[in-house]
Amino acid sequence: MQTVLENKIFGVMVEPKDHIDEALLELFILDDQFPEAQRREIEAHLERCPACRHKLAELVMFYDILKEEMDKPIPDEVRKLLERIEKKK
Repeated sequence: MQTVLENKIFGVMVEPKDHIDEALLELFILDDQFPEAQRREIEAHLERCPACRHKLAELVMFYDILKEEMDKPIPDEVRKLLERIEKKK
C-alpha cells in the first residue's frame, strides 16, 4: 500500500522533508469524499508533524474566513456596479 508520504497521491507530489503538500491538505479539508485510508494516513502524519499541523490550521482559518465573507450580502454599491457592468455586455 502506498502511503501519503510516498511519491504521489491523487497526482499530487508531497513536499520535500516528509511534509504533506498544501494542495493535498486542501483536499483533506474540503473534500468530504476524501478516501478514508488516506485520511487516516494524513491524520497519523499530523499527529507527529508540527509543521503540517500549523499549515493545516492556517488553511482551515483561511477557508473559514473565506466562507464567512462569501456568506455576507453584497453591499448595495457593489451590486449596483455589477448590474451596470452586466447591462453593458
